[in-house]
Amino acid sequence: PAASLCCVRQTAPTGLGLGDADGYEGDVVLRVAGALAAEPLLEMHAALDSSVGDVKGALERFRGIPVREQRLFAGDRRICADVDLAAGTWMKQEWVAGNQVRLKDALGADVLPGSTVDVRLLRLEPGWAMLQEGLSDGSLSLQGAAAAARADRELVLTAVSRVGGELVHAAAAPRADREVVVAAVRRDPMALRFVADALRDDRELVMHVVEVCGQALQYASSRLKSDPEVVLSAMSSSWRALAFASEELKDDREFVLKAVRQHGSALLYASDELKSDYEVVFAAVRNSGWALSCASEELRGDHKCVFAAVAENPGALDFASEPLRSDPEIRRVADRAGGRRDGSTPCGLDAPPCPLL
Repeated sequence: PAASLCCVRQTAPTGLGLGDADGYEGDVVLRVAGALAAEPLLEMHAALDSSVGDVKGALERFRGIPVREQRLFAGDRRICADVDLAAGTWMKQEWVAGNQVRLKDALGADVLPGSTVDVRLLRLEPGWAMLQEGLSDGSLSLQGAAAAARADRELVLTAVSRVGGELVHAAAAPRADREVVVAAVRRDPMALRFVADALRDDRELVMHVVEVCGQALQYASSRLKSDPEVVLSAMSSSWRALAFASEELKDDREFVLKAVRQHGSALLYASDELKSDYEVVFAAVRNSGWALSCASEELRGDHKCVFAAVAENPGALDFASEPLRSDPEIRRVADRAGGRRDGSTPCGLDAPPCPLL
């Protein structure tokens, strides 16, 4: 009878004497050979719902090759998981989390039940495999590693998949590799600072990063810092992202109106001219009373602006002109809200740190 390895069973065409070469419906046949070997090392039936880890476990059990030293290829395709930032999904490389990666996902949708797949095995030198294992579990870092290791795509991908900031120690080539970069910024959005210039100008990539961490906008390209949609996306997670927009955008009346309607305290980063613009300031203080602290001196003395600010937050009274602080109508508005004081600094609280995933 065939050896039972989860959903993987060794067959007998190589003379190993384990029998049962027919398999089951839904299986694929994997013929695993070394890089230079003419004959397969192992032939097995495997269900497409089984994992890459099951396959590698079979190779370790029957051929004594440790899982961490195995790299498998089907044609030119590395049998490993992909990163899909747009869909918000992430699957670690199969040697780290092989039991979580289905074989059908690793091989691709074009492989159908009943197919025979020729698989090529490359075996890592044990020391190199140990380094990769250490990078995966966090016991080792790329810092201080040999230049060859810091330039190796697989090692860098492993390191940044655990700690995005490890990208700082990588060579130039991995920093320009989109898959490596996606893995890094998904773990730590601020790792965008270590990315090659071309990818910091990648609109799709940067949009996804700044939606999670608006402060990462500071590391985007100059072109994207002038892109209204990118900046507004960044502000959706942190209104302080406007600080990193281009000066032209901060002086763009239409854009700043949209920004302060999204978060009034963003008036802090508008140009001086727009801080004196009645419509802009009024829109800001209606959204956040604290925005009055950012307005021009003239508008801090405008009754309608101050009234709207105090109605939204009585604490804004502190930023009104002296005469309006004792204005009876404005005082009544503040009193109706119980004279509330939020204790915030002008124009809002400090931005929270970006999330590390």
